[in-house]
Amino acid sequence: MDGETVTPEATPPRRGVVDWFALNPRIGLLGTIASVIGIPLGVALFFLAQADRDIRYSVSASPTTIVKAGQSSDLRVLFKDKDLNSDVSSIQVAIWNAGKESVKRDNILSKTMVLELEPPTSILEARIKRVTRNLVNFQVDSSANSPGILKLSWDILEQGDGAVLELIYTGTS
Repeated sequence: MDGETVTPEATPPRRGVVDWFALNPRIGLLGTIASVIGIPLGVALFFLAQADRDIRYSVSASPTTIVKAGQSSDLRVLFKDKDLNSDVSSIQVAIWNAGKESVKRDNILSKTMVLELEPPTSILEARIKRVTRNLVNFQVDSSANSPGILKLSWDILEQGDGAVLELIYTGTS
């Protein structure tokens, strides 16, 4: 071993996990596809999962005139033993929870919602025609001091729960 030089055997350098991923293009392509699909999907699912309370209402498209004032001389309309000299009309109003979260009485600051007719007119009768479930316990209070105002309350409105009201009032349709 006098003049001989021994060269150490060349050992391949150690490769880490990052190098392994960098040298496998299929893995990179798979990661790119997952990112392209995953990011919009994550954003969409985030917004779909948001719980909200959304009370909506809809008024019937065709109000009904029950009595037209002055058209019949022999017909008299009485309400609580008083003659009515104006038109009497009727509309239906649907109220429901379009949100994903339930609306309880405690979620409403004033404990009641107010439904107001425009222009203000005297409401002769307000009645509940239909409720989605008895558990809702939908109530209508027409004893407000101002004409054309109803106070509405309920115990709980789950998603899709609601009621249909019929309002009979003085005035045109």
